[in-house]
Amino acid sequence: MRRNSTTSENSSKESTPLSSSEPAKQYPLTESSEVESNVLLQSSLRRTHYQTLTGEKKYKLVIRQQPFHVRMCGNTDKDRRTVDPPPIIEVLEVDEAGHLYPIIKDSAFYIMRVELWNEQKSELATLSKKKFVDLPLIIGDLVVGSRVLSDDLGRTGTFFVFDDVSVRYQGRYRLKFKFYDIESGNELDCLMPKAYVLSEMFSQEFVAVTAREFPGMLKSAQITKHFKTQGLRLSIRN
Repeated sequence: MRRNSTTSENSSKESTPLSSSEPAKQYPLTESSEVESNVLLQSSLRRTHYQTLTGEKKYKLVIRQQPFHVRMCGNTDKDRRTVDPPPIIEVLEVDEAGHLYPIIKDSAFYIMRVELWNEQKSELATLSKKKFVDLPLIIGDLVVGSRVLSDDLGRTGTFFVFDDVSVRYQGRYRLKFKFYDIESGNELDCLMPKAYVLSEMFSQEFVAVTAREFPGMLKSAQITKHFKTQGLRLSIRN
């Protein structure tokens, strides 16, 4: 299988999910942010997409910014607060040797959906049984398109930013991210029974708390600030 050559030197670098600030003491988490190693992320890298013999591309998700907490919004959408910090996910391609490469392709067919799961990752946390009100626990922009962006290290890749996701009731949860390429003929698995997910990943555990317990939004990370300069509508807190 043929692949475009590149004149720049390819070297492996570690890619670590970026946090917004030190975790608040009242929110002990059971799992730290994952560290992704053996990731090739040179912005100068240009290559054709690797495909397996079956014609299927292989992908891996890297959570560049993990969710930490959110102020619950209850049954009303008034004064709705979003998950803080906004989750940022990068999608990478996997070659036959297991190396990861950035995708530098501005495609309207790359989409990602987010789901709310319990902290044990055993079931969806989708419906509320409180007061017999049948409401989804997670609301907001749950499906987003991809953006080709330069991160705070000057590396270009394909990212998904979930800046409008809220949770109705307090508790400990995880987000699950599912990546699709609808150009290949796949549809959302919630709509089409034959659909399949190209790659998926759970976030670290985060908490939803009441307004009284919420300590305030975290200081924005450099990657959030850098994305805002490229046109994303992100709130910055210094």
